[in-house]
Amino acid sequence: MIKYALPLFFSLALLTLPSLAQAPRVVTDIAPVHSLVAQVMKGVGRPDLLAEQPASPHQTQLRPSQARKLEQADLLVWVGPELTPWLGRALDGLSPANTLGLLDLPTTQNRPFDAAAEEEHADDEDPADDHDDREADTQDHGHGRIDPHAWLDPVNGAAWLVAIAEDLARIDPEHAATYRENAVAARFALSEQTKELTARLDAVELPALVTAHQAYGHFAARFPIPLPGYVSLSDAAAPSAGHISELRDRLAPLGKFCLFTEPELDATRTAAMLNGLDIVVLELDLLGSRQTPGEALYGETLAALGQAFLTCAEEVK
Repeated sequence: MIKYALPLFFSLALLTLPSLAQAPRVVTDIAPVHSLVAQVMKGVGRPDLLAEQPASPHQTQLRPSQARKLEQADLLVWVGPELTPWLGRALDGLSPANTLGLLDLPTTQNRPFDAAAEEEHADDEDPADDHDDREADTQDHGHGRIDPHAWLDPVNGAAWLVAIAEDLARIDPEHAATYRENAVAARFALSEQTKELTARLDAVELPALVTAHQAYGHFAARFPIPLPGYVSLSDAAAPSAGHISELRDRLAPLGKFCLFTEPELDATRTAAMLNGLDIVVLELDLLGSRQTPGEALYGETLAALGQAFLTCAEEVK
C-alpha cells in the first residue's frame, strides 16, 4: 500500500491544478500586421509571419510549410487580397478556422489610389492584350481602387489593435482580458508616437518628394506630407516611358528633390530613370524590412518613415 501512496498523492494534486489553455495559432500576412498581433498576444503566445523579409507582398510563392501553418491556424489576420492576391488564392483551398480581413473592417479608413494614376495605367496597356489577362495582372500587382497600404496610417493601426483583440477574445475567452488590456496599452503608445512624429514633421519644410511607387498616400495624408510624384504605379510593374517623361518634365523646374527607393527594389535602376535631375536618393521601408519582426516593428517602421522625410529636409537645405 505504501508504494502506491506517493503516486496517488501527486495524481490527486495534479487534478486540483488549473488547466492551462493553449494559445491560439495565429498566422499573419506581413510584418507590420504581425507586429500589431504580437502586441495584442503579449504574454499569451506569438503569431506566425507568412511573408518573408524583404520581399514584395504582392507576389510570392507559398511554401508547403507555410501552407500547413495556414491550414492549421485558428485565426488568419491579413490586410486582404488587394495587397496579397496570392494569399487570397491560397485561401480557396486552405481555409483557416477564422479570418480577419483588415481592409474590410468598418473602422478602417480606406483611401482610393490616385484616379489619374489608374487612368494612366489603363492608357499604357496594350489594347491588343486580352482583357482577362490585364485584370489578373492588375490584381497580382496590387492595383485597384483601394490603396491596400492602410497600415501606414497609425489611426488604422489603432483600430486594428481593437479588432484583433476582440477576435482573439472570441476565439480564446480565457485570455480575453489580457488581449484587451494589451490593445489598450498599445493604442496609447501608438497615439503618443503619432503626436510626437506629427510635431517633428510639422516643424520642417519639406522639399519635393518622389517615391518609387504609389504606396504612401495613407502616411502622407495623416501627417501630412506632400508627395507630388512617383516612379511606378506598383512595385511589381515597370513604369511606362510616357509616365517617366511626364514626371521628369514636372520635376525639372523644382530644383533639388528627394527620390525614395525601397529595400525590395533596385535603387540604382530606379534612380537611373530620373538621371540628370538634381536628386537626393534615400530609402523608405513601408514593410519594416530593416527591422526585426516582433512587437516593436510597427512603431519602428513608422518612426523610420518619418525620419526619412526629416533627413530629406536636411539634405536638400
